[in-house]
Amino acid sequence: MRALVTLGFVIMAVAEPGFSDEQLGSLQLPKELKAAEIEDKAGAEIPLDIAMTDQDGRQVTLGHYLNAGDDRPIILTLGYYGCEMLCSPVLKALVEGLKGLNFTAGKEFRILSASIDEREKPELAKKKQADYLLSLGVGDSSAWIFHVMSKEEARRLGDAVGFNYVYDQRSDQFAHGAGIFVISPTKRILSRTLFGISFKPQDLKLALGEAADGNFGSFVDRVLLSCFHYDPDSHRYGIYVMGVMRLGGILTMLILGAVLVMYFRSERKSAKSVV
Repeated sequence: MRALVTLGFVIMAVAEPGFSDEQLGSLQLPKELKAAEIEDKAGAEIPLDIAMTDQDGRQVTLGHYLNAGDDRPIILTLGYYGCEMLCSPVLKALVEGLKGLNFTAGKEFRILSASIDEREKPELAKKKQADYLLSLGVGDSSAWIFHVMSKEEARRLGDAVGFNYVYDQRSDQFAHGAGIFVISPTKRILSRTLFGISFKPQDLKLALGEAADGNFGSFVDRVLLSCFHYDPDSHRYGIYVMGVMRLGGILTMLILGAVLVMYFRSERKSAKSVV
């Protein structure tokens, strides 16, 4: 806990404007941590040939989950199962965010988790799967699949989606950022990266809707998707003014059309009564 507090002060000091490199001195983040940030690579192609082993010991490739017959968007998480300081809070935050959706994992979307630590085995992945499926309240084991990978394949997948990490031999831990990745199953690209250790249900819904090319959720959900825009600077969704104006124009035309229909019907009835 003390280490986290200390790191927090360091990050705040580095982020505070007005300090030169010389003034910051030893307060600057280590080069290793700077190299362990998540990059926003939205639009990047997903390597389909990345080899993985699922929690049941089956050898699969990432492309196995991106076949042409399945249009469910995918939420991808990277980390390692022995990481309690950051990876577990990210997964728990994802569970809490998903609980706020009126969609079910396994039906409208799927979740894939993969370990970057090649020492971890399918047995540990199996335990993690059971824990998080129970926490999410989902009984379908195909809704959230956990994987282990070789060192080389983990690096390939991390590079592809912008998940940078550095292994620290002294602490026997990996330094990495916090976030999740949403993949488009049809375009087979990284559709959106959501940063942090808190994921609002609305952000998850919008990201899944984007990945599904708007073919996600109800008609109302699809309309709302056009009214929000992802801001790459704040890493959050916000109101898209043009989208709201477009929706307002459509509603105005519909209301005006309804009024005209009612008016002409009334006129027609009045004319018949006079005759």
